[in-house]
Amino acid sequence: MHFSSIGQFKLEHMVSEGIFLAPKVYGLLLPSGRVIIKNKGYMLHDLTLDHLKDLLIKDSSLKLRQDKWFKY
Repeated sequence: MHFSSIGQFKLEHMVSEGIFLAPKVYGLLLPSGRVIIKNKGYMLHDLTLDHLKDLLIKDSSLKLRQDKWFKY
């Protein structure tokens, strides 16, 4: 049998803990202790894994500063 590689997943990380809030907003804790946070729109140093965990609670919110850059 021949299988196409289209639609196949690639294993990128082994994960101890994962928090997925929305497309392009998630955090991963790897077995090595390394934390990977992906988010769209905020600086990475502003967001922690604990922030993402807190957002799992219904009606919770988080205020972050967002700097906008404009090209003239």
